[in-house]
Amino acid sequence: MDRIIIPSNLDAFKILVLGKVKTYCKAGIWPWRFDVFAAWLSNFDAGEDEYIALQLIDSLIVRSEGMAIAAFSKLLTTDLLEYLIERNVVSPKMDIRAWRKQLKDGRCTNIQFLPIRLDGDEGESGGAIFRQLSTLINTNKLSRDRGNIEAVILIDDFLGSGSQLNEFISSAKPQIINCNNVVYCPLMATSYGLSNTSKDQPGIKVIPAEIISEDQSLFPPNCDDDYFKNDRLNNVITV
Repeated sequence: MDRIIIPSNLDAFKILVLGKVKTYCKAGIWPWRFDVFAAWLSNFDAGEDEYIALQLIDSLIVRSEGMAIAAFSKLLTTDLLEYLIERNVVSPKMDIRAWRKQLKDGRCTNIQFLPIRLDGDEGESGGAIFRQLSTLINTNKLSRDRGNIEAVILIDDFLGSGSQLNEFISSAKPQIINCNNVVYCPLMATSYGLSNTSKDQPGIKVIPAEIISEDQSLFPPNCDDDYFKNDRLNNVITV
């Protein structure tokens, strides 16, 4: 395998990345102290290893809890509400203020909200983002099984390849599988995952809060001959 060519501006790149991390730590977006991160980075040998580690950190897309809640708040009152009205699940006379109150009070009894949670999933990221939405929706009431469900809304933090959603659906309750209106709402979704899901789960409507394009990815699909992100010297297969 060809060796990685270290860019001449590595020192400047390192300063830039460390500056971003300091901002994340100071703002509380990251739950770690900066000195803990610096200690982790010091484990990598200077040169190739440190450069790849810096690229990995620089490629991270960071969202605070407040950003996530704001993104879902917009999704709930725009794209999702419009789709539910279109599907006759919600009355066309419903205005945004009344809709928000129904969600908060748990009075939209024909709609069930559920987190994407897999058996044995210790990280339970879908469950974590679902609990954060308790400021917007009554997650306790609206996650209960009921007999008059017309729409199931699946909440998740991230749609990557789509394999996690496929696994969830494969073991889902009949109430979900047989529902005519299943909507999957991840906080972030890759364009690659959206394409896969449209093929694998054609009966599910996907409404993400944010779409991550391939050019934002560190390793885009089928990109072996493409240049590494922010690097015009090394291609992905070399890295």
